Amino acid sequence: LQKRGQSPDSTVEKFNLWVEQSGMRVSPIALIAMSLIVGVIAFVIVAALLLNVWLGLLALLITAPLPFAMVALERYRRSDKIRSQLPDALDLMSRMLRAGQTIPQALSGVADEFDAPIADEFGYCYEQQNLGLSTEASMYEMARRTGVLELRILVVALTIHRQTGGNLSELLDNLAHVIRERYRI
Repeated sequence: LQKRGQSPDSTVEKFNLWVEQSGMRVSPIALIAMSLIVGVIAFVIVAALLLNVWLGLLALLITAPLPFAMVALERYRRSDKIRSQLPDALDLMSRMLRAGQTIPQALSGVADEFDAPIADEFGYCYEQQNLGLSTEASMYEMARRTGVLELRILVVALTIHRQTGGNLSELLDNLAHVIRERYRI
């Protein structure tokens, strides 16, 4: 695992994180293999049908990046969906905290009440805490896994709140408002 606050160092780590952030259940190695297979199949078909190796190579160059484009599109869709769900999730957490629940219980509430992908992420965060990871570390890991800036802001806000104190439910309400405005803009 990376140290908190650090970004991935190597290109391989960045690529692995990029694939993970798409939410697709595909390993980076399988993605590369799919890309090669698609490219080779396109090469063979075009070269055999048109009897032209250069057009086959062109087909390979055009089709090989398609699996990567699919992952990029899914990553964008997933991040956008999380951004759109986050203000309502923060509102729910705020209401639960006002009702006397703890942060882990509020995370569990989001996991129970919302649809994927935010329910999956908050549920996994809750499970990590049940296994002994601190709230701060599990939230940081969630922000890293998703790559959503607004979740990183939430982690920073919770960290500062833990150190300085204050009204957490008000903080979450304000953060939900700011994120709604950011998303709207």
